[in-house]
Amino acid sequence: MICVGKTARVAERWINFRLMNLKAFDASRRYFREIDKLHLKPETGRTLAEIGIEITENLRKIEGLMRSKKINPLVRVRSSEKTADICLRRAKREVRLGVIGGTFDPIHYGHICLALEAIIECRLDTVIFTPGGDMPNYPDYKPGKQASELRHLIAREALKPFYPILRYSPLGMEHHDIGNSDLSLEILRLNPKPGIKLFYLCGGDTVAGNMKCIGRRVKELGIENTEITFVVRNRMKFPVPPFDKRMMPSWDVVWIKRDEPWGLSSSQTCLDISENIIFVPFGAQAAIEKAGSYKGGTRKE
Repeated sequence: MICVGKTARVAERWINFRLMNLKAFDASRRYFREIDKLHLKPETGRTLAEIGIEITENLRKIEGLMRSKKINPLVRVRSSEKTADICLRRAKREVRLGVIGGTFDPIHYGHICLALEAIIECRLDTVIFTPGGDMPNYPDYKPGKQASELRHLIAREALKPFYPILRYSPLGMEHHDIGNSDLSLEILRLNPKPGIKLFYLCGGDTVAGNMKCIGRRVKELGIENTEITFVVRNRMKFPVPPFDKRMMPSWDVVWIKRDEPWGLSSSQTCLDISENIIFVPFGAQAAIEKAGSYKGGTRKE
């Protein structure tokens, strides 16, 4: 589509945004409308319906933020050593960028809901997902059940319909020696101008560990003045462990007001993939089924 003039460019933005909405929910609506036909456990069906309601409400709110120009998901951000989003527009101001790292073994709707809530809470322009690679020499690393190639494929397919609000980064495949949470600092390195205000997204049960890992990496790189805001959402069944704030870097922490009530986790999802695949974004379900993934139950330690 070729548009000329400011009005036409704004119209193009909204056409693209609404097309993204349609792609993201056409398949999901089938699940939400026909839950009774899926032969799910009653609790699974209720959870799926609640997730659908939250995601739909949050996308409407994000649409309002974009309409009022409080956020700009169409901003260009480099998230890979090899490629850039050249189809998007160069930023003319500091970008408020969210990053969510992890093994994503597999990615699920809990991750999507965290990212959308963070966009609304902190007025983020976009959120980049950085699945980790295979890091056999990294301290405290526990391998996932699936190899990095498959985990990245699943994440990429899951996030496609939500682009450019939510984006996939292949940095984990490009840097197998860098930890999951540390990849956020690589995003900063790749985007020196006009500058990034970094927000790291995580669950309440992992905030201390992520702070520790990123703090260690910041010291290794000699960039102790780096400012990071942690955006944290508590989730049911995963209490926040006690930790001494005095031992942590002096970074700001924003707690999302609405807790995640379902207790979704990658470990729980792959325990019974035939039942829980419904909690994996529909774009990735075909990749899981084609690969025959997660048939063996619990993940390896």
